[in-house]
Amino acid sequence: MVSIQNIFSSIAFAVLAQSAVIPNDTSLLNQTNSTGFVTLDFDVVRKPLNSTAIAQHPIKRRSIPLQLSNDGTQYLAKLTVGSNKQSNTVIVDTGSSDLWFIDSNAKCEGEDNNCKASGSSGTWGKDTVGIGSVSIKQQFGEVSDTSVEERILGIGFTASEFSDTKYPNVPVTLKTYKTGTIIFGGLDTAKYSGKLIAETITRNTDLTIELNSLNYNGQTVSINQDALPDSGTTLTYLPANVVKSLAKKAGATSETDSDGNVTWHVPCKSSTSGNAVFSFPNGAQITVPLSEFVIDEGDGTCNWGIQQADDIILLGDNFLRHAYTVFNIDAKTISIAQVKYSTTSNIVSI
Repeated sequence: MVSIQNIFSSIAFAVLAQSAVIPNDTSLLNQTNSTGFVTLDFDVVRKPLNSTAIAQHPIKRRSIPLQLSNDGTQYLAKLTVGSNKQSNTVIVDTGSSDLWFIDSNAKCEGEDNNCKASGSSGTWGKDTVGIGSVSIKQQFGEVSDTSVEERILGIGFTASEFSDTKYPNVPVTLKTYKTGTIIFGGLDTAKYSGKLIAETITRNTDLTIELNSLNYNGQTVSINQDALPDSGTTLTYLPANVVKSLAKKAGATSETDSDGNVTWHVPCKSSTSGNAVFSFPNGAQITVPLSEFVIDEGDGTCNWGIQQADDIILLGDNFLRHAYTVFNIDAKTISIAQVKYSTTSNIVSI
């Protein structure tokens, strides 16, 4: 258990691990003597979802389960809102900071009434939000006109909120819910290999760390730019010059649409033997199999799992599936280790 009056929030993401809690590793978190704590245990289950298989950990503490499921492109959790506890499925998004729901009477503004593009409008509200068995009073966006259909639980810095007036977002509210800390997920030391290495968060507004280089199946390119591990993004997005330099190695070709948007494709029969290794300044390395970079679209074409970034580098789900990451917002670090497939658990707490 972590009780952390001094620690803002510790958010652990282990997208392939079956369960997670905080281990006894003081290099990641500062130990205090407060007895108050609240934890949220994320159970990440790949489809098909089998609720009876959710791991139960033995630590005797107040635990607030919050199941996190994967629909193939994003990670989802269920929250309730209002006194009547309306259930809402939200995307847990490390790349944004606001909680927002879509009003039941919202008007779809998408092309041909298809809410798939970007852009929404509405009002700010405040009501009771239920997360597991915890209820908090929380500000959120209530969308009335939208061209998207997803509801979002953003867990990034408050500096990235869309509101002109900054407010306590969900991680901040959960921190003040009791004297201790709120832990999203946590750590199970049996679910990663090697040592968790803390990499410094490089921005005050985004959960970014520096990405030094990428070795793609033997070809290494230097990058040395900020990268956002983004659970709300499916693929990995790198600078255009990096993508172009690796394209020949991957057998990738580009296609530009009428709006100038570039999409990179690879042959569906591309070899998936080999790996891509992502390296970070303090020595963290994550190895991702090449199978994560051949994305079958089901129409005879395959997209490359690496695409061009418009601005910031995004390390999406095809990266995160192979990384065990701990977001420590107070310490401004993201600790990384190689995820390990294991049916065993070694759950410890500070």
